Amino acid sequence: MELEYITEEESPWRPELCRIWEQSVDLAAQPDPFCCAPVWQLSAHRAFAPGRRVLAQHTEDSVLVLAEAFLSSGQPLLTSLEAHWLFGCPLLGPDAIGLLAEALAVMSHGYGHLPALLLGGIVPGSRRARELYACCESLFTIYLAGECIQAGASLEGGLDSFLSRRSANLRSKWRKSFRRAADRGVTFERSCPTDTAGADAVYARMLAVEQRSWKGVGHCGMTESPAREFYADMIRRLAAQGTARVM
Repeated sequence: MELEYITEEESPWRPELCRIWEQSVDLAAQPDPFCCAPVWQLSAHRAFAPGRRVLAQHTEDSVLVLAEAFLSSGQPLLTSLEAHWLFGCPLLGPDAIGLLAEALAVMSHGYGHLPALLLGGIVPGSRRARELYACCESLFTIYLAGECIQAGASLEGGLDSFLSRRSANLRSKWRKSFRRAADRGVTFERSCPTDTAGADAVYARMLAVEQRSWKGVGHCGMTESPAREFYADMIRRLAAQGTARVM
């Protein structure tokens, strides 16, 4: 196996890799499928730590995408491209664990010892977790970070259908909040930019709203770097592939 590294200069990255990357995200198995995909991961890489080499391996239906860093001790570290929140999994598809095992075997010779691993988006007790244990338990001491609860709500059937599945108390509060917002002149608009200029214009409006929110006032939201660059890059990528949706 020959390891393939991709550098920032090769942006916008290899279409075939990104195509397989998109297709290998298992919507049913991943708690946060969007954060596993290239749009989220590549935007985070560019905004938070663009200087890293990225190890990218793939088969016809699986991908392994890891960024290279180094611990203070000098030991190499392989991590998800987005290593801030660690929402997305860098091991996608049925062959991903095999790709990891092969990469580790090659890298153990190149580095002289095994790199450390920091992986996100893996549900404890899941099939992927069991596969990872089977592959790496003899090589690594595996620590599980505290589980965080993630919840999603279906938007199937639109707003009315969504509200019908909520409690009477929540529906009552929602109606009151909606009336209060309308009385104060608050309106909602949907925008779906499809090019860079449209994405930049919508994002400028988003930042203007954010600036007046508690996050903007507290300087802890997307008006601050590197979050500002992260979301700017992401909305451009979404616009380019026709999937940008902004409210």
